[in-house]
Formats: sequence, structure tokens, C-alpha cells
Amino acid sequence: MNRTVEDFERMSPELNYEDDYQGLLEQATEGDVDAAHKIAELSIEHDEPYLRSLVNQLKEGIQEGRWSAIIGDDRDGRIPALIIGRLMKRAAHELDTPPPKQLFMAGGRDVEPFNERDEALGEHFNKMIDQLGQRPLLLTQYIESSNTIYSLGLKIMQAKYLPFDVAAVTADTGAEYYLEQLGAPNGLAPGCQVYIGGWIDDAYQHSAFTGETHFTGLKDKVGAFATPERDPKLRPVINSIREVAYSFADRLYKEEFNGEG
Repeated sequence: MNRTVEDFERMSPELNYEDDYQGLLEQATEGDVDAAHKIAELSIEHDEPYLRSLVNQLKEGIQEGRWSAIIGDDRDGRIPALIIGRLMKRAAHELDTPPPKQLFMAGGRDVEPFNERDEALGEHFNKMIDQLGQRPLLLTQYIESSNTIYSLGLKIMQAKYLPFDVAAVTADTGAEYYLEQLGAPNGLAPGCQVYIGGWIDDAYQHSAFTGETHFTGLKDKVGAFATPERDPKLRPVINSIREVAYSFADRLYKEEFNGEG
């Protein structure tokens, strides 16, 4: 969780970061569904402009069925992936086509040493590559340096030379050049499209999404395409966060895809 005090003051003047937010987080970690619901709402509210910008960029591809799978990257990519995945599922229903496969994977951003993380990523992609279809979309909350995206992309290309695209709610301006080179003719993945909801100077500090993984201990894991093992008491908390994400996605679909709102 990377919000600053200023973030919370801007989002909700009556919410005290040090006391109220930390209290909400502790309550959610102990299984308090209402606290988790509030955190998820605040997270989405905070990044709604960037989410809407990202959805507008992805809209044509979603409606055309461009992506065969969506991979929620790392511990912060789950709520955005749930939102975008919900939009894809609804669009596929209207097209009477199978919805894209939805997968979650921990990129192991904080796992050391690097060679162990790299080896684990390779093993998981080799196991799951057949589920990715013809063109997956890698989705994360924020891109700070592009290193994790390059690592995941490289594993896709090594496991099966497969075209893919990248999307992020926010990205650090310092990563723009490297992301542009990703899909260049001589880049790692020629033709790769990169969709960014908003470019900001410090994407890591701005990152707002708590995500389900905060409550699962997935932060230090690598791989884990499938749903990780969870404390049974947290199941209602996870479901509550998903409900908030799906509700927001349904509102977006009505407003952005059906021309209402």
C-alpha cells in the first residue's frame, strides 16, 4: 500500500490517514468486510480518472475481442484486472464469444535473488502458456521502471513466441522510453501495444490499489497463476473487494460501452 498522507486528504478530507486508514487496514486484515469494502472504494475513487482513461484506450480492442487472456501482474494488479476482465466478459457475452481467460500472477517484485525469481517465472509460464491463447494482455496497477513487465514479457516469448500487449493504470514518466521500445521492430515484442491510463512522475508513490493480495501474503511470492491459499476468515473480505471492483466495472460498461451516463 503506497498512498501518502496527501493522497488521503485529497480523496476524503474527513479521513485521517494515520488513525482512520490504518484502523481500516487492520480491521480488514482481521476479516472486517465493511473495512475492506471502504478501502476498495477509496482506492478506485482515487484512480478513477486514470482507470477511465485506460478503459477508453482499451475499449476498441475489448469490443473486437483482441485479447485471448488477461494476466493481472504482481500484487497490485488484481483489482484493475478484475475490472478490465469484467468489461471483457460482458463484451464477449454480447458478441456471443468465449470470454478471455483471466489469470493472476505474482511477479515477485520484492523477491531476491533475481535469478531465483527469474527461474520461478519461467517455470510458471511453461506450465500455463497454453491458457494464454493467441494474444494475452499483461495488466498491472503501475509501471515504475518497466523491469517487471520486460521480465514477464520475456518469459512469454521464451515459452511460446506469442504476441502480447501491456496495460497499466499509471506509469512513471521515466519508463516511457523503455515501454516505447518494447514493441518496436527490433524490440522484445514487435507490435506490442502499450496502454497507459496516466503518466506521472512517481508511479510507485502514487499507486493506490490495496488489492486482494494485501490480504493473502502474495507480495513475496513468484508465479502463482491460480488463486493462492487463503485464510478462510479472509474469504468474505476478498469477496467484498471483488464486489466493489465488479460494481465499478458494471457502471463503466453502462457508461462507456452502451453510450449511457
